[in-house]
Amino acid sequence: MSIQVKLPANTRVFIRAIANAAWLQRVTITPPSGSPIVWKGSGEGNQPFGDIQVTTSGKIDTYTVNIEHSSDGGNSWNSSSSTSGDTSIASLRAKYILSEDGADSDYNDAVVEFMWWIPLS
Repeated sequence: MSIQVKLPANTRVFIRAIANAAWLQRVTITPPSGSPIVWKGSGEGNQPFGDIQVTTSGKIDTYTVNIEHSSDGGNSWNSSSSTSGDTSIASLRAKYILSEDGADSDYNDAVVEFMWWIPLS
């Protein structure tokens, strides 16, 4: 299940992924142009497994996020169930993609965060 993330124009965005799962997680982030970003990782306790900064174009950019999991060390992949949400505090904006690999229904197996600041006027 893919989720689309719309990001504001001309903005530096910090993207990271963390794992809370024994099974291997794979996050694929596809920008509006260029090559997809693919991260793989596993582990408990908010284990980081991906981190990048991007600067959006002069228009609203749409990134597509797909999260999968593997119970056999990456030999085969299954789509994870995903959901998303937003938050804002003062000038901080964040979008979260939460996934579930089916082991326990906690929706924290792979978490992808998009974070940016909007200049205060």
